[in-house]
Amino acid sequence: MNKNFTVGLIFLLGITLSVITYWTVKHQLNIHKNLEFEWTASEHYRAFHKQLKRDINALELHKILDVFQLEKQNDFKLFSKLILKQHKSIQSLYWLPSNIINTVKTNSNNKTKLRALFLYAEPVDVNFVSLNEEHDFGSNFHKTLEQARDSGKVIINKLFPENNVDNIQNGIIGLSPVYKPDEPTTSIEHRRQNLIGFVMGIFLFNDLFEVSIGHLEPRGIDIFLLNKTSAKKEQLLHHYKSRISRSDDLMNHNLHNYLADDTLKFEKKFTITDQHWLLIGKATPEFRSAEAFNQGPAIALLTGIIFTIFIVVYFYNLSKAKDAWQTAERKLHTVLDNSPDYIIIVAKNNMISYMNKPLFGLEPETSIGQSFFDWLPAQYNKRYKEGLDKAFEEKKTDSFNYSLADLSHWDVRILPIRTKGKTSSAMVINTDITKQHKLKIQTMEHSRLATIGVLATGVAHEINNPNNAIQSSAALYERVWKDVMAVLKEYYHDQGDFSLGGLSFAEEGESLGCLISEIRDNSLRIKAIVENLKHLGKNDQGELNEEININAVLRAAAGILKNNIRKYTNHWIMELDDDLPLVKGNFQQLEQVFINIMLNALQSLPDCEHEVRIKSVADPAKSSLLIQIMDQGIGIADEDLSRLTEPFFTTRLETGGTGLGLSISSTIIENHHGSIDFKSSKETGTLVTLKLPIIDRA
Repeated sequence: MNKNFTVGLIFLLGITLSVITYWTVKHQLNIHKNLEFEWTASEHYRAFHKQLKRDINALELHKILDVFQLEKQNDFKLFSKLILKQHKSIQSLYWLPSNIINTVKTNSNNKTKLRALFLYAEPVDVNFVSLNEEHDFGSNFHKTLEQARDSGKVIINKLFPENNVDNIQNGIIGLSPVYKPDEPTTSIEHRRQNLIGFVMGIFLFNDLFEVSIGHLEPRGIDIFLLNKTSAKKEQLLHHYKSRISRSDDLMNHNLHNYLADDTLKFEKKFTITDQHWLLIGKATPEFRSAEAFNQGPAIALLTGIIFTIFIVVYFYNLSKAKDAWQTAERKLHTVLDNSPDYIIIVAKNNMISYMNKPLFGLEPETSIGQSFFDWLPAQYNKRYKEGLDKAFEEKKTDSFNYSLADLSHWDVRILPIRTKGKTSSAMVINTDITKQHKLKIQTMEHSRLATIGVLATGVAHEINNPNNAIQSSAALYERVWKDVMAVLKEYYHDQGDFSLGGLSFAEEGESLGCLISEIRDNSLRIKAIVENLKHLGKNDQGELNEEININAVLRAAAGILKNNIRKYTNHWIMELDDDLPLVKGNFQQLEQVFINIMLNALQSLPDCEHEVRIKSVADPAKSSLLIQIMDQGIGIADEDLSRLTEPFFTTRLETGGTGLGLSISSTIIENHHGSIDFKSSKETGTLVTLKLPIIDRA
């Protein structure tokens, strides 16, 4: 009865786990599919948007290519070939003289006369006007010309109607005004007076999409480009169908109802000149995910069921064959297998007869019959042999400790096992005491930190007294200097230039007052550093409620180190993203962190020709900021990387290093709920990456 109950329970548990696995795998695959669609669609948007802006901006290249006189046909032809060669998605270019504005207005409904307005084109066999079927083209084109002339910028307008004829694609025109060189264009009146003509470019949407995203791997995403500036019925500019899509043509659907369903969808709004556009990526039924396979959940369920049946059958047959002594042996093994220790039973001939869990690369399944000394660390063979000899010959227990190269620590006990008065084997019990050893070391370190905390309080008191006097005197002298400055200026106007401490008053007089502010600011910085030193031995995070612009902290730290920067390197590079979100924390503490890391980077450089690069960016998920400090220094040894944030550990003891800078910095970053990571090599230098969470406005 018990046997059948156990078999049934195992079967039920196996089926339950298989079903849970099935739904878990299915759920995870859906999550991966959604994430992959979002990434793929955003890549399509970035590629198209970048290509569109690049092509539109190309119309203004004449502003820097002064060699071209665009009103001359040969020069315009050279200009056009240069642009068309570099921008494959521009269908054609035209030169329109300035008088086209009045002529278009007069002859807006005469297409024959309109064609004559386009002075010349490249390529010459393209006729823009003959392709256009819009009823009110002339009037709309005249408004676009006036808008481009008066704004001085590239203006775009819809070129072809939505219901186009065969072999004609939807597209836009771009108009770039060209003015007389060296003439003012600062006002609308100036721009109207100095207008020479227009460079007009024809952009076909199908070409734009093919050039920008045609090279991307087809994944089953339809792209819709809408002009939100237009009326609702005229918003669709282009529909770029996926190359693996088998869905019906869009014309068989109501566009807005089709885009409003629950299918995977990506939307991105952007502005091109004065037009507000919306790009929508929509997954087709054939959308393919590189990480997911549709049969995954079913395979997981089927595998779980088969494995469960196999286990049930195996256990049932095995349980029938066990007798009393096997049952007793199984109970003993159960006790040993659940022991936290690594237990090995060794016979007198040094062969292993039992092992409860893997140790030093040897698995329990393959350990039986192996020589005990074949897989042990060679340097400890002698000590193990002494313990076994003592157990077999003297029938006594032996114990000892040792550590390995991976910094693990072990406690070993060897006990004799006696059967009928004879010692036939020995039990070797290996206990991993690495955690206990680390706790012991940490206890010692915490004791040292507590001592430093007591000492830091006394030192802080001694430093703060003269520092407070400096602050008070600096504040007084700042007020005195304002009064003295008025007298000195009057003397300068009456008597001319004179010297103050070897400096010319005319050249340096205004900046001398800044020295008093620098004294006061650095005195405040000394106070903040002393306070942080006091926190080293305490469980005190300080005030972390400021909303901080991390770029301001980086620039402040660099300003403090400007003398060191000039001393150590000629290549100090700061690449700071100006559009970073804020973080919450303590400005002075973060400034101290960056000063410590920047100074370490500078002091690691072998000469002034090697660089230090500071970079700040937001991570792709927008949940945190990444600050990277890279140097081309001598690097850090691999064995020292894991110890950089240990208190009192330093590789520059002989040059005055205390081993507290990175330890304090690590504590500050942890208090800010961030992380700090070090990567280094002798060839490329060191990369320090700090990650700080941004303020969650929600």
